[in-house]
Amino acid sequence: MLHYYEDTISWMKPFKESGNMGVEKFSYEQAAEIRKKDFNGWCCKSCDRYYGEEEHIARYCCAKDLPCNTPGCKGRAEKPYVCCKECLKKYDRERWLALPEIPWDGETPLCIHDDDTYFYSPEEIDDYLEDHDLKAEDIRLVICEHVDKPEFDMSALLEDYLCEDQEVDNVAEIEKIVNKWIEDNVPEVWYPGKKRPTLASIRDEKSETPA
Repeated sequence: MLHYYEDTISWMKPFKESGNMGVEKFSYEQAAEIRKKDFNGWCCKSCDRYYGEEEHIARYCCAKDLPCNTPGCKGRAEKPYVCCKECLKKYDRERWLALPEIPWDGETPLCIHDDDTYFYSPEEIDDYLEDHDLKAEDIRLVICEHVDKPEFDMSALLEDYLCEDQEVDNVAEIEKIVNKWIEDNVPEVWYPGKKRPTLASIRDEKSETPA
């Protein structure tokens, strides 16, 4: 269990009163120390929080960086991550490569893996590659999946309003009208799927794009 003595430890007060503004930050290895005053345990050197026997948490508390968690890597991780940027890129690529690969039909939207960049046509992919000086094999794409449009249900709408024994009759017509409006006016919604397009299918669709 973590502890934070707010009133009983006098040497903590200057840090709390200042709101930790301007407090020096340390790397993980230098961020905590053992202190023996009224108690014995690990404390964060920046904010003075007391963590008892939890050495790792005391070091992590206000550390500005920490050793990469990947075995053998000597890089530094930035909070809240536990791996360095290079290892994160490596793990992201491995997760993408683990997805099943299928041909792209050239019409279903695509999305960059773990990103919010969407492509709704081969032309948009071409523009993106040109703007960022990239090739098709340089971006990790996934095929999007369609989200069904919501259906209006009057009973569900009034469920928390009506008493237990109450109900509303003749709702079919208004539900039909609202659902028709939804179908005609609400745009299609897509979200990143769990399959990636083959590189060959991307190139095929790009090659068919009019110049």
